[in-house]
Amino acid sequence: MGVNVQGKEVFLLECGSDRHVGLHSEQLVIEVIDIMLKQELYTMPVFYNKKYIGVVRFKDLISFLTHEEREENLIFHKLNYSIESVMIMLTERGELAYTA
Repeated sequence: MGVNVQGKEVFLLECGSDRHVGLHSEQLVIEVIDIMLKQELYTMPVFYNKKYIGVVRFKDLISFLTHEEREENLIFHKLNYSIESVMIMLTERGELAYTA
């Protein structure tokens, strides 16, 4: 079952009595942080066209935001990356262990 969250389709996954919200891979980091905080979920599955591509954790996002490259840390710029891009970058750095 799909649901729109901030203009992006996300998916509700029923696991017993627990309800989990999945993220769309094109959602922005700022949107994902907002969803995680509002839903009080700190680990969420990520989908692309209803295909599972991995899991992102809140601490992964914080690591991404605080990582300095070339002695610069432009957090305001990083907030506008897609979650899929973040997952790719973290995987390349060996910091993301939960990909499909």
